[in-house]
Amino acid sequence: MRDVQARRTTAARVQVGGSWFTAILYTVEDFSAVTIGTLRPEVGAWPPDDASFIIERSSLDFSGAAVGDDVRVSWEAAPPVALPVRGVVRDVGLAPGWMEHVVYGFVTRRALERMGAPSTLDALQLVVRDRSLDQAGVRAVVRAVMRDLEGMGVRVRDIDVPVPGEHVHAAQMDSLLYTQGAFALMALALSAFLVVNLIAAMLTGQVREIGIMKAVGAQWQQVAALYLAVATTLGVAAVAVALPISLVAGRRYAGLKADLLNFPIDDVAIPWWVIVLQAIVGVVLPVLAASIPVWRGCRISVNDALRDVGIAGAGGGGSVVMRVGGSRVRCCFRCAMPFVGANGWRSPCSRWPRGGPSSSARTTCVRRSSVPLTSSLRPSATTSSCASPSPSRRRRRSAWSDAWPGYATLRGWTGDAAPSCAPTA
Repeated sequence: MRDVQARRTTAARVQVGGSWFTAILYTVEDFSAVTIGTLRPEVGAWPPDDASFIIERSSLDFSGAAVGDDVRVSWEAAPPVALPVRGVVRDVGLAPGWMEHVVYGFVTRRALERMGAPSTLDALQLVVRDRSLDQAGVRAVVRAVMRDLEGMGVRVRDIDVPVPGEHVHAAQMDSLLYTQGAFALMALALSAFLVVNLIAAMLTGQVREIGIMKAVGAQWQQVAALYLAVATTLGVAAVAVALPISLVAGRRYAGLKADLLNFPIDDVAIPWWVIVLQAIVGVVLPVLAASIPVWRGCRISVNDALRDVGIAGAGGGGSVVMRVGGSRVRCCFRCAMPFVGANGWRSPCSRWPRGGPSSSARTTCVRRSSVPLTSSLRPSATTSSCASPSPSRRRRRSAWSDAWPGYATLRGWTGDAAPSCAPTA
């Protein structure tokens, strides 16, 4: 054994104001020489005298007691005894009184006798010398001591061996910390996902700009560096805002946890490496998250980039309304007018067979028609070819009524270039 100390624990009731509370009173031979479960005085007198009551800090707010108040302490059927509260101490080995709904008090053996309670010290606190022992090892040592005491004629009622080095509420606090850690990882993953979407949206809206930069000689690495610089700027701005807030909130949160575990925090200084690690993660994470869409978006070829229709054009491009014999037909296109041939309307985004109208218009981009096309819309001896429009002829709205004889009305709207169509026999 490294240390041994005798004490007594007495269950009683205490009246504060007009309310009665369950009380647990601790008594030792000499409070000024406590070596196990050291008490830390905070307010008022210490140690207690024979006519005073010292209350544990965590029971103050719960009971409403204060230094200078008189409390009435009662043990079983004995009449209550009035004792003044002379001081406040902290016992970090006790669960918080407000959590256990218990008033912890420290009184002398003489005060117990005044209350009519037994004053004999009936508990033995032991500290083993070997700090490497676990709970089972400590229990084995205590059982050996118990056999020695029983050999001396002392009856041992029970043995209580706490987990070495753990607070009584350590398991609850660990589960809470694990839950908060899981939420922190989820927040980190969601922030990375947000950066990916943000950069991907920027790249989608600037595909042609990327193509132009690459057309004038920019390497894809240079283009990627521009977007990664944007991600780095976002990370630096986030760190500049979040880091000071996290430092203040972290200190307050640590104080809350310390209050839950009933122990004081002597130093709230945060290690420098923790702050550096947070700053690195805050800056590097957006860059790593943005590297995926940046790598994909910046390696696009110049040809594909300049032909990209953008976000608006990807949904369908435009529409054509035709009026034939009093009936209205609306067709939606991705890039060009429909091709009409002897075999009818072409299927969506299908290719002309070999020997089609022209090599420059082998891909039709008709999406779908809102009404079925009847045989009256299938000229049997008419074909058409569309040449790709030049940039100078791009415009938002075009009319091709004159190019399609036989139709009463033919108008086309497109978000991209309007093709020039000429029917051929």
